[in-house]
Amino acid sequence: MTEVEQERKAKENNGDLGRGYSKRNNLIYLDDTLVNGADANSFETVSWDWAKDKMHYYYLGKPILEIDYPTFKLLDYHYSIDKNHVYYDDKIIEGADAKTFKYIDGSQDAKDKNSCYRYGEKVDCNVLLEE
Repeated sequence: MTEVEQERKAKENNGDLGRGYSKRNNLIYLDDTLVNGADANSFETVSWDWAKDKMHYYYLGKPILEIDYPTFKLLDYHYSIDKNHVYYDDKIIEGADAKTFKYIDGSQDAKDKNSCYRYGEKVDCNVLLEE
């Protein structure tokens, strides 16, 4: 086990799961707010805003029930996809095509076969940053 893994395990043993999450009395909390329905045995942080357990992904402690769990993938800090949807943070980007969706690295810009997006909102494709 590496030093980083040992440090993480020590924090978990003290109830600290990282990113503001903690495990107390077999319940999961984000700061001092209970994460309703979270499975304490499988719960883990995924990124700064995202966590998961064996059943759901959570955005800032809130389960996002629309997510297709097996196909969900974080693309960057804000954009993510599953086989059915494109997400900006915890919101579905209506009309975005998950199969062709691509974010532009280092920006909040993205595009798919139908449209272009900035901060998860449709924009004129002429305003996008070049890839």
